[in-house]
Amino acid sequence: MMKRPAQDRTKVSITEKSPDVDQLSKADPAQLARALVKYTERRLKTKQNRQRGLEKGRHAEQREEAQRLKSIAFKIAARLIKQDRTLRFSKSKLAEAIKIRSSEPLPSGRTLRRWLAELTK
Repeated sequence: MMKRPAQDRTKVSITEKSPDVDQLSKADPAQLARALVKYTERRLKTKQNRQRGLEKGRHAEQREEAQRLKSIAFKIAARLIKQDRTLRFSKSKLAEAIKIRSSEPLPSGRTLRRWLAELTK
């Protein structure tokens, strides 16, 4: 079994606060526009950084492991459906049967049912 990497325990402190509505309403429109643009840019950068982190290889090992388990579950499901055609109608029963037949530690029944739903699409 693969060992999970240690969680990142980096502490982050934010010193800059979002613009105060009361102060902005008293300020001139140009200052208001600059503050809102700055705040919007910061939010957009945060969103892009989060997406970039997910797209890159931060979780590549976990995705590969999930894909491997998914293919194992699909092979077992195909074999079980061949043996008993009624299992193809009940995702819950099929997920239980897969968990029982698998030698690998598979994820929860809920995850298996979601994977099986993808299979039937």
